Amino acid sequence: MVMAVSAGAMSYEEARQRAWFLTDKMAYELNLTPEQYDRAYQVNLDYLMSLRSPSDYSSGRYWKFRDADLRCILFDWQYSLYASLDYFFRPIRWVRSAWYFPIFDRYRRGYYYFERPKVYVSYHGGSWHKRGHNARSPYWGMTFRPGGGMRDHFHNKGPKPPHRPDYNRPGHGNVRPPHSNGNRPDHNKGHRPGNNTRPGNSGRPSENKRPSRTPGNSRPSRGSSGSSHNEKKTKGNAAQDRSNRSGRQFGR
Repeated sequence: MVMAVSAGAMSYEEARQRAWFLTDKMAYELNLTPEQYDRAYQVNLDYLMSLRSPSDYSSGRYWKFRDADLRCILFDWQYSLYASLDYFFRPIRWVRSAWYFPIFDRYRRGYYYFERPKVYVSYHGGSWHKRGHNARSPYWGMTFRPGGGMRDHFHNKGPKPPHRPDYNRPGHGNVRPPHSNGNRPDHNKGHRPGNNTRPGNSGRPSENKRPSRTPGNSRPSRGSSGSSHNEKKTKGNAAQDRSNRSGRQFGR
């Protein structure tokens, strides 16, 4: 996305919005500390509010003021990285009779990593107008403690993941609901032999109605059934013979 601003001095409101957007990305890529963040915002605001002509943006005295101030604010490794990134080193250009911000080609407009600098409301810029060409930077001699970079804090804090129930995790009361299959019969409820040993089925009566076919069952075999029938028939014939003999004896 190309962001261009018409020629001429920027208003205070426009300049501080551009300065915040630029400094926010510097804080992330250079891992600025909160104190460096505030100071870098002041420098960027002074720079943008001082621009009057195309010669000011790349080699004019205001660009030199900005470079000298950031040398005092940034650590050596930060400044080396800053100088290698052209959208930070020369944050504004003159293109087709308008100011052009290369930072908008890299970052979506309106996206910010961090909150506004603490001095966003209190600092109004414009202090460079009385600064001499060879004047020492007002940030010269300042010391900034290393550590506590804003990018480190951003990643440690991180965006929260979207809320979702923690099913079946230790320490969580949520239990995953069983899968619903509508009105279809459930084929996993133990209608087949052996299914009554599945976990969770101990409290239900076994549905295994079919007789076991394992050896040693009590089902009578065909051979034993025929033998029993023959024994009954033999005993019946013997009783009939005794009755006949008794009848003949009475007849005498």
